[in-house]
Amino acid sequence: MRAAVARAAALSAQLAQRFFAAGNLPQLALATENAASSQAQIDAQRASAAAGAARSTLAGLLGVRSRDDWRLLERLVLPNYAAGHCPAGRWPAR
Repeated sequence: MRAAVARAAALSAQLAQRFFAAGNLPQLALATENAASSQAQIDAQRASAAAGAARSTLAGLLGVRSRDDWRLLERLVLPNYAAGHCPAGRWPAR
């Protein structure tokens, strides 16, 4: 999501540059657009780094290598309590 925001902010800054070159935008507004674009890029990089760190932590907990191409299911399957597939005393019976 942050990457999409960063792309939009970069495009907005490019448009602001064109407006400034045409004389339709003051220098302060151009500087504000450029600053917003830069901040969005920083936020996107931080989010990407945080996602990589979280993936690495999860991979370690799962016992797989983080650089391998593994994915989790969108929705995990619930254990079948009725068939007795949960360890005794671990989860309450439904």
